[in-house]
Amino acid sequence: MALGARLEQVVGMVTWQGLRVALAGLVAGMLTALCLARFLDPLLFSVSSGDAMNVLLTALILLTATVVASYFPARRAASFDPAVEFRRL
Repeated sequence: MALGARLEQVVGMVTWQGLRVALAGLVAGMLTALCLARFLDPLLFSVSSGDAMNVLLTALILLTATVVASYFPARRAASFDPAVEFRRL
């Protein structure tokens, strides 16, 4: 913000950084789950390990939690006044 970024830009940047890490983890987790699905089938009751609805719903819940968890620190980071913070130094 000290270099001219708007509030929306800072919030978007910080939120995107958190979402990018979550997307990488989600892709890695889904690939691992697909590879290990045949080993998990005996442990699951009344649900198959390759059930697309459960996989997509879980991914959606995790991404929603990530956006919410990234948004509030992003709003806090964007609320600082650069002039006040530079005076403290």
